[in-house]
Amino acid sequence: MCSDHFCSNMYKKLLGGKLFLEPKAIPLLSPEEKRETNIVNDCQSEGPGKRSHDYEIDDYKVRSIKQQRSSADFSSTTTELNECNPLLDHSYYQPSDDSTEPVNNTGKTSTVSQTDLSMEDINQWFDHLQKLREEKEELSSKLNDKANLKRELFLGDVLKCDESVKFYTGIPSGQCLHMLLKVHETECKKLKYWEKNNKTMYYENTEKKKPGPKRTLSLLQEFILTLVRLRLGLTVKHLSNIFSISESQASRIYATWVCFLSASFKDTLVSWPSKKIVKRKLPRSFRKYPGTRVIIDCTEMFVEKPSSPYAQKATWSEYKEHNTIKTLVGITPNGYFSFMSKFWTGNTSDCKITQESGLVDLLEAGDVVMADKGFNIKDILTKKEVYLNIPPFAKKGKQLSRKAVMSTRQIAQVRIHVERAIERLK
Repeated sequence: MCSDHFCSNMYKKLLGGKLFLEPKAIPLLSPEEKRETNIVNDCQSEGPGKRSHDYEIDDYKVRSIKQQRSSADFSSTTTELNECNPLLDHSYYQPSDDSTEPVNNTGKTSTVSQTDLSMEDINQWFDHLQKLREEKEELSSKLNDKANLKRELFLGDVLKCDESVKFYTGIPSGQCLHMLLKVHETECKKLKYWEKNNKTMYYENTEKKKPGPKRTLSLLQEFILTLVRLRLGLTVKHLSNIFSISESQASRIYATWVCFLSASFKDTLVSWPSKKIVKRKLPRSFRKYPGTRVIIDCTEMFVEKPSSPYAQKATWSEYKEHNTIKTLVGITPNGYFSFMSKFWTGNTSDCKITQESGLVDLLEAGDVVMADKGFNIKDILTKKEVYLNIPPFAKKGKQLSRKAVMSTRQIAQVRIHVERAIERLK
């Protein structure tokens, strides 16, 4: 039995002739390996003439047997033997009956870990997987919709921070922008797009849906389109490319929202304060002019050249040398917008706009109106006992007196506030 498992050099011969195994001997040979080794040795020991047919093995089989035995993992076998109990003479390790470790064909022990899952865990994983699939489909649909993706990217740039919101729209923060839209959200949903030759209401106070074609843009997108054009003066073609819509649709959206915002915020953003409030908020720079109720000035804005010759003549401004529209702006001494007229053509005089804008009807007896030299409206204001404070005129062929020069400087120092307010407005 020992010769089947141990090599000859692992035995120790005593004086009596008996053979004993070395204390550190490890079984290396199995009976099959020993038999194969004996076969190889027998085949090599016999001569060519005495080799029988039963033991006739060619060199190819011998090499294949050696390669199979040498490919075994010797280090793995040694480790497994060291971990188990030490082998005594004629005793061999056998696994117990309750051992559940499967052994593969190569002789290595494989360990299998098993996790117990309840039906509730399986349902949770299934719901999570279903949710991920839905998110994947939603993201795929967004990526495929290139037009909407382009709009969302632009809105992301506009709303990424308060500084960006102020640059694109003129509104101080994103929170303020969303608040303005939320205040008029109900009316905005029922807006009917502007049509050139049809007179329509800006919105309807009914529960019916918005008349006309279905919206391509959301309310927020239409609102931002309008504010960006008002703030930056982008062309309709540029806006149509940004929002992936036609030029005619971009123009209708802009015209609709401008009319709606004008009707909604007319009495909110621009209101005529009482004389008592104006005096209470009077700044120090107006101490010399305590009765000032309003500071007025006209401002012009460029427009495209009209196709009609009559419209070209009416909108042409000699001062700006361009086609313009003009409006009368009034502010209180502390810089608050208190009056704004409708727009007039560029060649309309400042006096005519002031007379027909309705400003004179708001003034009270004893008020003082501060203006530039171009507003020669003293005769109009005198009828209502309102005073006009303008820089003095020079007489023909004479220079201004020292007193007139000082008066002009003082008026110019406080009148500059209306020009700054107009710059903010633009």
